[in-house]
Amino acid sequence: MDEGLLSTGEQIRATLKCSVKVFIYGLVFRPGTLVLTTKKLIFVADSLPGLELREVYEKENIRDIQLKKGWLNPRIVLSYGDEVLQFKEILNDHAERFVEMIKEDVAPIQINKRKRFEKNEKR
Repeated sequence: MDEGLLSTGEQIRATLKCSVKVFIYGLVFRPGTLVLTTKKLIFVADSLPGLELREVYEKENIRDIQLKKGWLNPRIVLSYGDEVLQFKEILNDHAERFVEMIKEDVAPIQINKRKRFEKNEKR
């Protein structure tokens, strides 16, 4: 993985081979690797030079993540900011644990956001 995507002291916790749904002259699925680090979630597409696709998802902007069961394969649905992203064609057998790890990381952030909102509402 491109080391420029990781900040100092940031560690990779888990990876998942999958495809992300993106708009490139139409909706298509780009294969790659979804990477969970100690600070963020990153998607790095399998690509040739000049056709790179790297998306960084900051944990504080993740509103929800779910593993949805499908007819053949599960998919991950990520609510990020005002977008809903889909990751399909999952090739690893640990997608459920991967999603649980993200939920564990995001839960304290969401609780802190809620507390700050409630504190501001009382003013």
